[in-house]
Amino acid sequence: MDTRFIVGNWKSNKTIDEAKQWLETFKIQTIPSENISIILCVPFTLLSICKDFVTANKIPVKLGVQDISPYSIGSYTGEIAASMVKGLADYVMIGHSERRKYFKETDEMLFLKTKEAKQEGLSVIYCVEDDFVAVPQGGVDLILYEPPTAIGTGTAQSGEEANKMAQKIFEKVGKPVLYGGSVNATNVKDFTGKPYIKGVGIGKASLQVSDFVALISAVSS
Repeated sequence: MDTRFIVGNWKSNKTIDEAKQWLETFKIQTIPSENISIILCVPFTLLSICKDFVTANKIPVKLGVQDISPYSIGSYTGEIAASMVKGLADYVMIGHSERRKYFKETDEMLFLKTKEAKQEGLSVIYCVEDDFVAVPQGGVDLILYEPPTAIGTGTAQSGEEANKMAQKIFEKVGKPVLYGGSVNATNVKDFTGKPYIKGVGIGKASLQVSDFVALISAVSS
């Protein structure tokens, strides 16, 4: 069986204490690891804490950030450059639908972010809304397909529809395609059981350890 990727995205959630509690609860769970790669994308404020905890407890999770600056280090107040997270994160999520919607991020900006990430050795999870969205060729590692109608709505796309779109994207880009949008433990196999969907991106279902572990278990079953 191919590796299935599970990308948890905490978005703009969790204080330091809440993150510590999540990690303490997660570390005592039995986590299926065969043919599953778990990536947890956390806010910048929690990255160092999560890195130390995951390393010290040998938890089978890789860390990612949810965004980076399109610029390198310098006079860019408030920005986090790719080099600043190198060594703390393995992955960076670029172009999430919420970044495009609320922060008006353009393809040009996302291409710059991708270039910065790759120069620093970060693996890129590049988010797209359909097969027409431009993707930086050769600069991404995973494609996360997120239909806007499914993000945060509680209504996921059907597995068949998502698989058809994943096939189109894969044939265009040649990189593993994940599905994101209202995924939970009940419907996750509708997606990971399809030939062109190599994993899932999850938001709400990653915030509670019980939901997250149930989803991971469902994928491995």
